[in-house]
Amino acid sequence: MVLGLATLVRPTSLLAAPLLVLMGPRPWWKAAARAAVATLLALVVVAPWTLRNCRATNGGWNLAIGAISDTGRFDTLRAGDGCPIVTGQVQQDRCWAAVGRARIKADAWRWIGLMPKKLGHTFDHESFPIEYLREADPRSWPESRRVAGRGLLTLFHRLLLVAAAFSLVSFVSPSSREAKKQYSQWALLLAIVGAATYAFADIRHPFFWLPTLLPLAALLPLPGRPTHGPVGRYLFALIAATALTHAVFFGDDRYHLVVTPVLCILAAAALRREVDRSAADG
Repeated sequence: MVLGLATLVRPTSLLAAPLLVLMGPRPWWKAAARAAVATLLALVVVAPWTLRNCRATNGGWNLAIGAISDTGRFDTLRAGDGCPIVTGQVQQDRCWAAVGRARIKADAWRWIGLMPKKLGHTFDHESFPIEYLREADPRSWPESRRVAGRGLLTLFHRLLLVAAAFSLVSFVSPSSREAKKQYSQWALLLAIVGAATYAFADIRHPFFWLPTLLPLAALLPLPGRPTHGPVGRYLFALIAATALTHAVFFGDDRYHLVVTPVLCILAAAALRREVDRSAADG
């Protein structure tokens, strides 16, 4: 029910309900059953909103923006983009959905090629909190303070992404006799440090690769890797769902705020000591 209420604020929160299967205790069929019940309850909560969307919705509009815009960010659509004559929001939304699908089918590689831009706008920086404050009280946020505030938030966000990536790395005791564990974990540590250094040094600051690849890297069967357990699997899945959503539609840094608490939890789990795998999964 909480996820259903969250969906009323942010529609893509509904994706978090079926992902609960990753948190359930085994056997998997019981975890799937619990996730199905949670998803059903969330759908019941949002049913009135869904019925409202039969009269007014904007999913097609967002798909068209992601397919038409060259920037990878939100851009206002105009009649000349493909829907010159429409009546009402529903007809408009369906028209834009058709336009978006047609553009994607006509040039799928262009659409795929825009995904790094969309993810970059989503994860590379953080400025919208400052912009909201400035819009509410412009006199308290002159340009110098605005720039400084955006810079401070962006720096913290980037450091948080790096710290969260270190949750993939296990601290292997130097006294460990298993060389494979030490070598694999040191290699992963150096890879993350190298990626972070490149992101800081490059003028485009492509930090989006860290959260985008984080869920995939967590699946690698590296010797000595930390055991994330059910909660960890769920957190990585939430990041993956967020990245996938904005790769399909469009990106802006305000959309990563929903996973900032997730990044904080993962950052707190950075460089953990290796634990017993069976105990952690139980």
